[in-house]
Amino acid sequence: MIGRSTVVAASEGGPVTVALGSIALLCGVTGVTVLVIAVRAVMQKVRTHRTLGRGLLTDGQVLHVYLVPGDQGRAGVRRSVVAFRTLDGGRFLVNDESGLPRGVGDRVPVRYPVERPQHAVLADVRRGVVGPVVFGLCAAGFATACLFACVWALTRSR
Repeated sequence: MIGRSTVVAASEGGPVTVALGSIALLCGVTGVTVLVIAVRAVMQKVRTHRTLGRGLLTDGQVLHVYLVPGDQGRAGVRRSVVAFRTLDGGRFLVNDESGLPRGVGDRVPVRYPVERPQHAVLADVRRGVVGPVVFGLCAAGFATACLFACVWALTRSR
């Protein structure tokens, strides 16, 4: 009799428990993924802002200009590759995704952190802060809702 009641209790709500557990896992993974993407976007924006404020200024030169084809009727986007040299003579490349009209050989101002020249940014490109901040806040809200749904589903299944 004791063994039988244990079997009934374990099977009671079995498919519902599995479904809620799966939903909880999906919501949790989605929430964490969105949060990681948002944190990376905000960190990139902070690094760019810091480099523009404190980085060393040098001249770069456009090495290559190319067009990324558009899709669904949209026009293509101009891209360029800019090379610059650090104070110690190191040579680095920066991808310019601003779409500004540049020609091969054009001089472009570049700022780079001395300790990490690979994080260089083009100094003549205006960068908005509002977009990544709004995205970060929306992602944090979405992640919180997903994690709340995860906790709710786990506590509901018990």
